[in-house]
Amino acid sequence: MRSLLLSPWLTGTALSALIVSTAYWCHSLSRSGSVIAFFSGLFTFVVGGWLGSVLLVAFFFSSSLLSHWQTTNKKVAMTAFAKGGKRDAAQVLANGGLALAGMLLAGWKRGAGEWQQLGWLLFLATLATATADTWATEVGTLYHGMPRLLVNGRRVLPGTSGGVTWLGLCAAWAGATFISGTAWLGLALQLPSGIGAWHLSFLQGLLVLVAGFVGALFDSFLGATWQVQYFCPHCHTLTEKRVHSCGTPTQYHRGWRWLNNDWVNFLSTVIAGIVAIAGYQFLL
Repeated sequence: MRSLLLSPWLTGTALSALIVSTAYWCHSLSRSGSVIAFFSGLFTFVVGGWLGSVLLVAFFFSSSLLSHWQTTNKKVAMTAFAKGGKRDAAQVLANGGLALAGMLLAGWKRGAGEWQQLGWLLFLATLATATADTWATEVGTLYHGMPRLLVNGRRVLPGTSGGVTWLGLCAAWAGATFISGTAWLGLALQLPSGIGAWHLSFLQGLLVLVAGFVGALFDSFLGATWQVQYFCPHCHTLTEKRVHSCGTPTQYHRGWRWLNNDWVNFLSTVIAGIVAIAGYQFLL
C-alpha cells in the first residue's frame, strides 16, 4: 500500500487533478484546456518529478494571475486579441506542447546522458518563451503610450499584433528570467527532478533566459508580419478575431490565413527550442 501511495503516477494524477480543477474553478481553463493540462501535468510529474511540476505550475499560475490583474485597464487592448484569459486546448498545446515533448525526451531511455540534458533544456527554453510572451502581453497592455511595431517602429493602436512597448519587453525578460531562476532555485533546494542526474550550469541557465526572450521577440515579429489579421467594418479597427467583440463579423485584412495566434505561440516555442539546443551543441 505504501509503494502504491508513493507511485509517481498516482501522485501525479492527484496533483494534476487538484491544480487543474482549481484553474478551471478560477476560469483560467476551459473544459478542453483542462483535459490537456491534466495530462501535461501528469506526464511532467512522472518524468520531471517535483521540479518539473513546480516549473509548470510557476508558468501557469503566474500567467493566470497576470491575465486577471487590472482587467479593466486592459479592456481596450484585449478586444483585439483572438482569445481571452480562459485557455482552451489549442492554447495549452500551443504554449506547452513542445515543453511536454522536451520532458518526454528527457525521460526517453530513462533519461540517459545527453538526451536528458537536451530534453530539460528544451522544456525550460520553451516554457521560458511561453512565460515571457504571456507576461509581455499582460503587462505590456498596461502601458499608457502607443506601442510600436517591432519590425519598423511605427506607432500602432494598443493590442495590435506585433506591437511592443518598453514595459512589455521588460516583462518578457522578467518572465524568461523567472523560469530560469526558478529552475536554479529548485535544483539548489534539491527538488527531485525525475529519473537520472541532471544539472543546470550558469551558462545553460543564461541560455534558457536568452532563448526564452528570443522566442518572445519572434512572436512579436510574426505578429507584425505574417499573422492573420481581420478588420471590423463597424469599429474600423484591426483584430485577430473572425467576429469582433462588438458582434460584427470581420473581414480578412492581411497575413497568412492559417497563421493565427495559437500557431504564432507554437512557432515561437520552436524557435526558442532551436536556440537552446543549438547553443548547447555549439557554445557549451
